[in-house]
Order: sequence, then C-alpha cells, then structure tokens
Amino acid sequence: MKIILLAAGKSTRFKSSKHKALHDLLGKTVLERVLTTMHALQSKQIQLVLGHQLPLIAANLTHGETYIEQKEQFIFVVGALVSRIISLHKAAEIMEMDTEMFLKILELMGIDFSYLTTEDIDREKKW
Repeated sequence: MKIILLAAGKSTRFKSSKHKALHDLLGKTVLERVLTTMHALQSKQIQLVLGHQLPLIAANLTHGETYIEQKEQFIFVVGALVSRIISLHKAAEIMEMDTEMFLKILELMGIDFSYLTTEDIDREKKW
C-alpha cells in the first residue's frame, strides 16, 4: 500500500507560527503519531506533500518516508476547490486574495462553477 500525506498547508486555523504537524501531542509530535500509524498499516511507501515550513517537517522524517515539494499552490487549490474539498472562501483565503478577485481569475481561466448545487452554496455560506 502507498500512502500520500498532504501536509503543505500553512496551518492558519491552528493560530500558531509552528506547523500543526510539529506540535506536541502527549509527548510526540502530531507528525510522529501519524507516521507511526501509517507504518503500523505496513505501508510500503509513505510520501508527503510538503510546502510551508518544508525544511522543519522534512527534518522530522526518520523512517524512510519521502516527500515532494508543492510548488504550484494555485493548481493544487483549484483542484481542491473543483473537487469540493475546500470552499471558494477557503481557496481565496489560501491564495491570500478576496473571494471576488479569486472568482474573476477563475472566470478568466474559463473555470465554470455552474455545477454548484443549492447544497454546495448553503455549505459555502457556513464556511
């Protein structure tokens, strides 16, 4: 089994300058706990996608895990948005721009949001 761990975010909701993966949780970092669980699943390959604070997180990989650097944040954000993993508001926040500006950029790129259902719009309002 191959496991991919997405850990490239800025941890903004965590309200800390330290990446959430590096915070202590009962004597181990969150990252250590997640990796221990992944190894217990007898995964043959564990790959992390890193971005923000990459050197600090990479220094904590100790059991043969590999990582790739997420360089193209915009592509990743648009993919997460279109896949409905994140909200439009959250996507704009990650890209550090207001929602209207982000929507204009998406429109210029020809990315259509006509597939949004009433449920999607209601969920967006809650986020």
